[in-house]
Amino acid sequence: MSHAKENILTSVKSEIAERKAKKERVDRAESQAKRNLGPFGYVGNYLEKLNEDEMYEWTVSERFALRDQIEEKLRPALVAKLTSQDMSDEEVHRFIRQYVRHRLDELYE
Repeated sequence: MSHAKENILTSVKSEIAERKAKKERVDRAESQAKRNLGPFGYVGNYLEKLNEDEMYEWTVSERFALRDQIEEKLRPALVAKLTSQDMSDEEVHRFIRQYVRHRLDELYE
């Protein structure tokens, strides 16, 4: 095999490996985000805690609607963050709390 063909083959193999690694990172990020979102996820639990601490007063249905509204915007931001860097569950929870507080500030200004 000529040197040029070997270089092309090496380049193609490298690109395939990079794409595979990126897909694996995105898949891991989506999986980690999914664990923290949804009906039994951290966002809902955090909103419930805020409600119990009497910082806000929501009915159950209002809290569920608020959770869905926040998660709709949070999911892509969280997946992007998790794709770009590894985060422990505590770091993810901190990111979520900051995001939720920011959204609540916007909604209740």
